[in-house]
Amino acid sequence: MNEAPKRKKAVVIGAGASGLVTAKYLLESTDPLFEVTVLEAQPKPSKSGLGVGGTFINKVYDGTRLVSSKYITAFSDFRMVPTEQADCCHPITHTNHPTAKDYVKYLEAYSEKFHVSKCFKFGCKVISLKTNELDKDSSDGDVDENGYIVQYQQTINNETEVITEHYDVCAVCSGLHNVPNIPQNIVSLETSFKGSILHSSEYKDSSIFDNKRVLILGSGETAMDIALRAIQNPNSKSVALNVRRGFLSIPHNLAEDRPLDVFITNLFEHSYEHPWVHALRLRWILSTIVIRFFLFLTGSSVGFNQWVCETTPVKRGYHIINKSHGAMSHLNVPIKSKSLIGRFWMKVYGEEGLRPIESFHKTSVVGVENDGKTIRFDDGRTYEADLIIMATGYKQSFPFLDEKIQAEYRQEAMDGELPKESSQLLNPQSSNYNLREDYLPSQHFITGKKRPRLGFIGFVRPNVGAIPPMSELQVMWWLCRMKTKVNLLKRDPKVPPSYMVLGAKYQYGVDYGNYMHRVSEDIGAAPSLVTLWKISGFKGLFTYSMGQSHIPLFRLEGPFASNLCWSITSNELWQVCLNRGFAENFGLVSICVISLWMNLAACGLELLWCCITFRKPKFFVRY
Repeated sequence: MNEAPKRKKAVVIGAGASGLVTAKYLLESTDPLFEVTVLEAQPKPSKSGLGVGGTFINKVYDGTRLVSSKYITAFSDFRMVPTEQADCCHPITHTNHPTAKDYVKYLEAYSEKFHVSKCFKFGCKVISLKTNELDKDSSDGDVDENGYIVQYQQTINNETEVITEHYDVCAVCSGLHNVPNIPQNIVSLETSFKGSILHSSEYKDSSIFDNKRVLILGSGETAMDIALRAIQNPNSKSVALNVRRGFLSIPHNLAEDRPLDVFITNLFEHSYEHPWVHALRLRWILSTIVIRFFLFLTGSSVGFNQWVCETTPVKRGYHIINKSHGAMSHLNVPIKSKSLIGRFWMKVYGEEGLRPIESFHKTSVVGVENDGKTIRFDDGRTYEADLIIMATGYKQSFPFLDEKIQAEYRQEAMDGELPKESSQLLNPQSSNYNLREDYLPSQHFITGKKRPRLGFIGFVRPNVGAIPPMSELQVMWWLCRMKTKVNLLKRDPKVPPSYMVLGAKYQYGVDYGNYMHRVSEDIGAAPSLVTLWKISGFKGLFTYSMGQSHIPLFRLEGPFASNLCWSITSNELWQVCLNRGFAENFGLVSICVISLWMNLAACGLELLWCCITFRKPKFFVRY
């Protein structure tokens, strides 16, 4: 009798959304077969729930809701809306943006559906992930053919045991929100400030604002959420927001059935775009003109009804949009109330009578006055506070990762494998160095050049998109990379990847659609217009061309092709496009028509240039 093929051992660190989708794909792999273990640091819940969800369990606060829509956040073969196949979805139909509790239920159902729950080991904190002693030290080929040694501390019923195991492949899915970032200027206040100082990860409900003068530090979505809850608490005395660099505010829901993240197109922007058009950012320039005009119609051209805390430049492709918009009306009040035109817009938006939030923009905390409560900023202004909330984000940290591996990733960054802005932010010798973050590997921030069996899933930041679908595509790419079935595009190390967000605020910020297309091209999963027309006709073609880069689109072709995803494209995603309305779709089609002429002009110029230089034209090559 033939022996059953030996399974390789795989470990997934973290049971959040990225960890679950990674484990699911590893379990479904047949070449090779995997025995999968998911290590989760949190203990197993004693009452209800599976204990999965990561950030959506550990870092949630009152009324937490996703700012990405259910259409883009859901995984490719387990949707959040009803489909023709009743067993392929967990319907969340009452809102475009699920609550954190609803999303955790979705992740639990996903785990059960795809048998991931059998792989969980709770209360397991990873201590170290080291290279195997048998690793070959060679300049050619992969260096991790013999896998990795993982040591973790398992706690069960208050008893702790340290376990060491060998794994053939390792996936780091520990999440973006693990180690709070505490600014040094706030650390220095801890002995002189007589009030309370909390990181946003400790915030749970608005009762902590009772009888407090609140200062919130930060400009992200969490900062805006907490500011709104603080000002809506009738017992809070006052609220202020300190923003160093500003932000671009646009609400996550433009109308009842019109989530912001579905107002993106693929055709001539991420696909079938001439490299010259992309290099000149012509599509982004066109989009910027349209976006600025739209914003102007809301009362301000620097953000949606945004009169304070603006950032620069307000251009497409430069920023990760702040989609938590509720506090914006309160921030506007002190500025709008000073002018006639401002009071007009207050009336339009119903902002009259709202409690104001004071904003301290483009300044930083430098100290505390002798009274122990008055905060002093470097522009000379002051604010009297009882409570400081640091919504200052998190540091990307892998304390368990072997220094040898970290040194390799650091070297890749310093060799120019990461964009210039990122290298400056992460280089201790750079004047821009401030976060002291650990490095991600260089190949799409998933693997290092010589370590295909060690994957980092779910660490890139999309501008207008969601991390879970990006994690799913990263896992598909990673599985192909381990089998050397990836057609990596060779690029000049001095030129950043085409998908990077151009602003230097986020070192791993990417343009969502561009990243999805570039990664999918490597494994032959980017859908072609010809195939779309042949199989699903106008519906499929329009959905892809005029729609967002939803993850089911990258399972229409390639190594992970799925008939279910064809059905989802022609039904659910087609309906998403229709729900945008005639005017919005007409505008998007018009932009694509203009983009078509840009690309045709580029093709014509290239043909002319090739005639002069006697070269063969390439037209729409990968970039």
